[in-house]
Amino acid sequence: MSEEIFYLTPPWFRMIEEEAQAAVDAAAIEGAKFSLLERYEDAPAEFRPSPDLFAGFRVDVEDGRVTVRPGAAAGETADLVLEISWQEANRVAGCKSGPDLDGLIGTFVEAGSMSVIGSLDDFPADINAFHDAVQARTTTHF
Repeated sequence: MSEEIFYLTPPWFRMIEEEAQAAVDAAAIEGAKFSLLERYEDAPAEFRPSPDLFAGFRVDVEDGRVTVRPGAAAGETADLVLEISWQEANRVAGCKSGPDLDGLIGTFVEAGSMSVIGSLDDFPADINAFHDAVQARTTTHF
């Protein structure tokens, strides 16, 4: 079993880049391109990578190559943008994919505490396998 890594720390960003690349490689979709942005405007200041970026992260897949950048700018766009509270993001990060995660996300969206702009339809990998690989190695803050 791999060592767990605290959510939104430098080692965590390296880990999700590795896991995303492994998922994209396994899907082997030629010319894969996608961008995912998660933004948590209410996160504690220590999780903001710089004064101009909120806590969160950006995953870009370009021609099958994955890069991850810590932080998310106000108004920044991507193919899929998720805006969610810090506490709720930790709950999502700590929940394995399946009915429980789907229900959790549905509850947040219905309550208006999570905004989803775009779609995962073109994500060039098995998003559930990617999420679960990251979740298994993530230690959340709540």
